[in-house]
Amino acid sequence: MKKFAAERIPVSSTFGVKDSEHLLMFYFILVTRDSIYYDQDEDAILLFKQEENHLHVFDIISKRKINLEAVVNHMISDETELVHFYFVPDSVNQNIQSALITETDDTLFVRPLLIDGVKHFKFPFTSHA
Repeated sequence: MKKFAAERIPVSSTFGVKDSEHLLMFYFILVTRDSIYYDQDEDAILLFKQEENHLHVFDIISKRKINLEAVVNHMISDETELVHFYFVPDSVNQNIQSALITETDDTLFVRPLLIDGVKHFKFPFTSHA
């Protein structure tokens, strides 16, 4: 997992984070230790949790660009009706929609022009410090 953390590419080209391996290791060890899975087909570490009919995808850690739809297909179950991404997914799939989150416990400090041109954005879950 340490090698994945050190060599990962950002989960999103739209709004991703890089060079955060120590913070990611913190999430591996303490926060998501019961939600870590390995996708051998995509050579990726998946952080997700199924709660009733909702799939919560916290992060996808890979050393190369992955096929998001293929990875999500490996995570979903027959009960899954809705998938929540805790990052901005790179996908042109019409079934993936974004919505503005109006209530959250997060605090965000934004530098001017940082989010220029991005309609909806969310820092990846594992980049929250």
